[in-house]
Amino acid sequence: MDLGELLNLSKEYLFSWEPGNVWMTGPKGTVQSGELGPFQEALERILSTGGRDPVPMELKCPLCGGSHFRGSARCLSPRRWVGVLRDVTAECDERERLIRQAHQDWLTGIWNRRGLALQVEEFLRQQERPCALLMIDLDNFKGVNDRCGHPAGDRLLVRTAELLEELFPRPAQAGRAGGDEFLLFLPCADRAAACGAGERFCKAFREQAAELSCSVGIALSPGDGTDFETLFCAADQAMYRAKAQGKDTWSR
Repeated sequence: MDLGELLNLSKEYLFSWEPGNVWMTGPKGTVQSGELGPFQEALERILSTGGRDPVPMELKCPLCGGSHFRGSARCLSPRRWVGVLRDVTAECDERERLIRQAHQDWLTGIWNRRGLALQVEEFLRQQERPCALLMIDLDNFKGVNDRCGHPAGDRLLVRTAELLEELFPRPAQAGRAGGDEFLLFLPCADRAAACGAGERFCKAFREQAAELSCSVGIALSPGDGTDFETLFCAADQAMYRAKAQGKDTWSR
């Protein structure tokens, strides 16, 4: 009798483990040691370090199309375990989708402020190298909405996001702070690279948007700050200095 019949195995897998030997039964029938590949290796790494208490586990591997599994195993003897794993791929995919959605600008598809902040903070935690944050404000954007309507304004915002990603591909990352304000994060960029990026974008935007221009403020880490909010405020202040200089320019 297939032990799978004892479970609702549309998403669950029953397995047994002892050193060098694994078998598993699930929706596709019984799978034995030698067929499990990376799954067996991941399973053995978890169980070989466990004590006698039940072991919770979560792992992702190529078995069954790269499914994400979550479950637990119970020790039957010093070197033998039995447990159940549940395929939670759909749940994990939905969770990742919601996380991306929460950190993505609804109009342009680039990061929103919170999403870009997480990228900057992660870089600052892991790296001890300079980086730059640019604040970009579209000069006289309200006039576009007033003259041409909000759909035209939305198209301009989308095109601005596209232009940022075209000019500054990864590892640079673009975000929308809100309204007509955009952010550009340049990891490992020094002063010369950041200022060059500001000048380059001002010129490219002017050429793309005809009568419109933009003002760019530049903040550098570590000099202007070592966390996102401090850099954000410094870039914002620099952007207002650019506007005070007559717009269509960048400022440090």
